[in-house]
Formats: sequence, structure tokens, C-alpha cells
Amino acid sequence: AAAADAAPALEDQARGLSQRLGGVTVFLKGPRDIIAQGERVVTVDEPGSPRRSGGIGDILAGTLGTTLAWSYLRPPEADAVLHSRSLDAAAAASGLVRLASGKAFARRKRSTTAPDIIDILWEAFEEVSPAGALGDPAEAKEVSPK
Repeated sequence: AAAADAAPALEDQARGLSQRLGGVTVFLKGPRDIIAQGERVVTVDEPGSPRRSGGIGDILAGTLGTTLAWSYLRPPEADAVLHSRSLDAAAAASGLVRLASGKAFARRKRSTTAPDIIDILWEAFEEVSPAGALGDPAEAKEVSPK
């Protein structure tokens, strides 16, 4: 019961911190990742790996940079149904890294390390968003940040 009680408190803390910092996106890694931006809070509870090796935060940072950059390729009308570029990118990165971590753990068990996750990250990307699903990336139009 204590862990269940802690989750809303962490969500409130993340929301409050984001608001105090002017609405920036706050990302709390943990058993469930909590991402807040202003009033909005998203939690990601993809199981991931029970093995928490060093370097996963670095993989998350790189994946977040990628998903954030890709968010500028989405059409402006998508903004009407999505939250915000940074909130969506953080949630996507969290889910992708957790999915890849779970796949790596299924293969390597307790010997899973960050390079194992990197080696399998492409599979998570492909599972969530197949490469050919959105057409040729070379033909994508850049969308200017708002």
C-alpha cells in the first residue's frame, strides 16, 4: 500500500516542480516513469527490465533527443490531438527504452548491460513504428518549432 500511496505523491511533486519552473518538462525515472509538463502528467509503466544496469539513463537521453527531433517532422495539425512535443517525446522515449530493456533482459537475463539494450533498441523502434509506415524519411518536410 505504501508504494501505491507514493505514486500520486510523486506525480504531484513532478507537476509542482514543472509549474514552479515555468512549465518545463520534468522526467522522473523509476518503477513507473513520471513525466510532467505544467498541469499534464503522463506515466509510463511498460515493464522494462528488472536489471538496472549503468548507462540506461544515457540511452534514454539519446532516445529522447531522437524522439524530440522527430516531433518536429510531424504535421502541425497533429498538435491538436497530441499533448506537447517534449511531453510526447519523453513518453515515447521512455516506452521505447523500457521495451528494449525488457527485450534485452529476455535474452541476456542478469548479465544485461547497456550495450545489450543499445543492440536491441532498433527492434523496439521497429515494433512501435515500422520504418516504412510513414513513407520515405528523405521526403519528410521539416516543421519549424512553435
